[in-house]
Amino acid sequence: MDRESSIVSAVLFSASPFLDGFITVAAGFLIASFLMTGSVTAVQVSLFAGSFMTGTFLGSGLIGRVADRFGRLPCARTLVPALFPLSAAALLFSDITSLTVINFVLGVLIGADQPVSQALAAEKLPLEKRERVLSLLMLAWFVGALTAVGLYRLFLRLGLTEAALYAVPALIALANIWPRLRLTESDVWKASVESAPKGWGLAAVLRRSARSFVFCCGFWICQTIPVTAIMFYSPTILASMTGSNDQTLQIALIYLFFLLGTLPMTTKLFSPPLSRVLVGTFAVMALGLVGVALSASSAVLLGLFFVAYAFAYGMQTTLDYIYPVVLFSPSLRASASGAILAVSRVGSALCAVAFPFLLERFDAPTLLLAGAIISAAGMGWVFCLPKKDR
Repeated sequence: MDRESSIVSAVLFSASPFLDGFITVAAGFLIASFLMTGSVTAVQVSLFAGSFMTGTFLGSGLIGRVADRFGRLPCARTLVPALFPLSAAALLFSDITSLTVINFVLGVLIGADQPVSQALAAEKLPLEKRERVLSLLMLAWFVGALTAVGLYRLFLRLGLTEAALYAVPALIALANIWPRLRLTESDVWKASVESAPKGWGLAAVLRRSARSFVFCCGFWICQTIPVTAIMFYSPTILASMTGSNDQTLQIALIYLFFLLGTLPMTTKLFSPPLSRVLVGTFAVMALGLVGVALSASSAVLLGLFFVAYAFAYGMQTTLDYIYPVVLFSPSLRASASGAILAVSRVGSALCAVAFPFLLERFDAPTLLLAGAIISAAGMGWVFCLPKKDR
C-alpha cells in the first residue's frame, strides 16, 4: 500500500475515535451546564453521563464478534454512516431525557465501529507502519476532544446551546458514506478464518489468549476510571478547586497535552519497549493526580501537575490500540478489541454514574487521590503479560 493510500486509510479509520473524543467532551460541557442551572437531579446527570459509556460497552462487545465471524466490511460500511440521522436529530431536542437516549445510541454505534476500524487499520496497512498508524488513531480521539472545546466556545458566541454540539457527528458521518462504500474486505482476515481454529467471540478469546485478555482489561480499567472523572467532570472539578466557573482554557490545555502525549509513539525515533511505556506512564499519571490534589492553592502548580498527567495519559492511550493488535491473532482481533473496550467502558460507566454522588460526599482532592491509587495499581498489570511480551 502506497503512502497516500495509507494516510487516507488512517484518516478514514479515525472517524470513530474522533467522534468518541468529541462526544465525551461535549457531554462534559452539557453536564456542567445542567448542574449550573440546577434544572436536573443528580440521578438524571449520572444517567446522562453513563449513557454514552454504556452504549459503547454494548456496541463494542457485540460487533467485534460479528466482524470476526462475518468480516470487517459489512460493519465498516454501515456503522459510522448510520450516525447521520441520529446526530442530526439532536438539533430538535435539548431536554436531558432525549439527549440521554441520543447519547446512548451514539455510544452503541461509535463503540461498535472502533474495534472494526482498529482491525482494518492493522490489517490493511504495511507492518512497518502499523504501530505508528494505530497511534494516530488514538491521536484522532484527542483531536475530536479539542474540536469539541473549540466549537463549544464558537457555539456560545453564536448563541447556540451546548446540545448543538451533538449535530456535529452528522457531518463526519456524511463525509464517511462514500469512502466506506469503496472499502474492500481485509485479505488478512480472509486468510485467518481459513487457517485458524474455529471459534469467535469472547469464549474463543478466553480459550486461546486468556492471559493477554486479562492484561489488556486490567490496564485499560486502571487507565479509564480516573480519566473518565476528569473528562466528564473537569469543568466541575476545576471550578470547585479554583473558584472560577469558566474553565474552557484550562480544559483545552489538558486536552492539548493529551494529544501531544500521543505524538512520540507516532515517530520512528521513539521506540522503547511497550511495557516500559506502560509502567512509566502509570507512574507519572499517579504522581500527577497526587500533585493536582495537593495544589489547589496554586494555579501554576495545579496546571503543571495536570499537564504532566495529561501528557503521560496521552502516551499510554496509544497502547490501547497497539497491544490488542500485537497480542491477538487476526481471527480474534476484533472480538478481543471489542471485548476489552467493553470491559473498560463498564468501569468508565460506573465512574460516570457514581461521581456526582461521590462529589456530594467527598471533596475533589480526595477523589483525585483515589484516582492516583488506581493509576499506581496499573503498574502491576505488566506482570500479567507473558515474559516474551514484556
